[in-house]
Amino acid sequence: MYFTRSVWFTSFPREYGFEIRGKHGGNKPPSLLKQIIEFFTKPGETVLDPMSGVGGTLIGAALCDRRAVGIEINDAWTDGYRQVCRKEHIQAQEVITGDCLETLAKMRSHFDLVVIDPPYRESTFNPNVSGVRKQAIANGERMTSLTESFSRDKRDFGNSPSYEVYQLRLKQLFAECYRVLKEGRYLLVFSKDEFREGAFFELSSEIASLAVQAGFRWVGKITWYQAGAPLRPYGLPFTYVPNFIDQKILVLKKGNGDGASSNGSQRSHR
Repeated sequence: MYFTRSVWFTSFPREYGFEIRGKHGGNKPPSLLKQIIEFFTKPGETVLDPMSGVGGTLIGAALCDRRAVGIEINDAWTDGYRQVCRKEHIQAQEVITGDCLETLAKMRSHFDLVVIDPPYRESTFNPNVSGVRKQAIANGERMTSLTESFSRDKRDFGNSPSYEVYQLRLKQLFAECYRVLKEGRYLLVFSKDEFREGAFFELSSEIASLAVQAGFRWVGKITWYQAGAPLRPYGLPFTYVPNFIDQKILVLKKGNGDGASSNGSQRSHR
């Protein structure tokens, strides 16, 4: 029951090779992914992360006796993930270096859970971000997920030439994930809301709508805050611009049946 609360506050330590994983501005705590995977799957089941980055999902799966398959377009990040596994003596999962759309189109396997943390492409058009980027560079700070590019590959969703192209690619990704996900199982998507052109933009809901168009049913949205998120003086002292220190975890499901697909569901049916 505690897992199903709609707001999560966490303070995970910088562990599992964070000095390597931290070079990726969008890295997620493996302990968080472990909790998610434990709830939505059983031991021995398989998780897919089509944008695996430095492997937070893959490490989380290994920590709870699940298998995982990752796809990552930038070999620098897959190399970083393998370095972490060697350093921390973690069982390495299968990770494929390549474009997620091209790779998924060839897959015929069916997975028990899909977790995606897509680049928040709309941030590139956010006028508030350019100032943050300049300030971070001037201060010698590490780029954040809002201000960095994760690769130079044109196929990278984060390098889409327009938001419309980004939306199209994301919808195609959701359609492929729907195809390879087992009936009654879940898709979880990390996202963030934004303030753009003087107005609040609920990017998380727009991303969820793309998944719904691909066939998924939207069943929940978790607000997640990891302690220590930095604050920026965006519009101050002239106007109000919110600091989005939380992320959204969208919970979507394939099919209408309950599927008894989580450990929680299994317990409730006993």
